[in-house]
Amino acid sequence: MRPARTNAPVSERLANHERILSGNVSFGVGATDQSRNILGAWVTGIVTPATPNTEFSVTYSLQQSPYALVAKYWDLKYKSAACDIYASGTPWTATTAYFKCTVASVTISLFLH
Repeated sequence: MRPARTNAPVSERLANHERILSGNVSFGVGATDQSRNILGAWVTGIVTPATPNTEFSVTYSLQQSPYALVAKYWDLKYKSAACDIYASGTPWTATTAYFKCTVASVTISLFLH
């Protein structure tokens, strides 16, 4: 459903956008943080394989009743060493994403959305 158009002045509409975005959009700080209001999944404490550039899987859930959504994007929120994380090329499912890391045994945290 599309919101109704408004004829309010631009300054009023911008003030409303500022009110909404000023402290009212949150990724949260972890998987159980109730302040999160962006559809996504935190996955923390992932340790990449001991061999660089080896595929590893990450299990997640984007349950939006009654459908399970497939994540399309990720944000690297933490890494314990300098490295690059990249999609491995294996298609993602509604529960699993696949990545590779250029460095061995790095601990990472991702936000999948």
